[in-house]
Amino acid sequence: MASTSGKRCTLSIEQKLKILEALKSKKADDVAKHFNIGYSTVKKIRQNEEVGIVDKPMPGVSHKDVLMHLSMVRKYLEENFTDYNSYYDVEDMIDKTRFN
Repeated sequence: MASTSGKRCTLSIEQKLKILEALKSKKADDVAKHFNIGYSTVKKIRQNEEVGIVDKPMPGVSHKDVLMHLSMVRKYLEENFTDYNSYYDVEDMIDKTRFN
């Protein structure tokens, strides 16, 4: 079976930022076709952006561990602060305590 993938290339930070900007208004499939890159590459750029590692991973920590930690933090915040935010009007509290 012949390989369907193209030659590997390195994306610059500017290209990655353009991809992230395009993802705000388009689906990942459409962005991948527009930039002539793989769907999984687009998804990986989005994942890296979510954890703040657009260019390179954290030294000594695997990408999988970073994503797992991010998932655990999100779950904790959703479980513990959703009820709090609905009980107390957080936006109202912020307005009341804002410095003039």
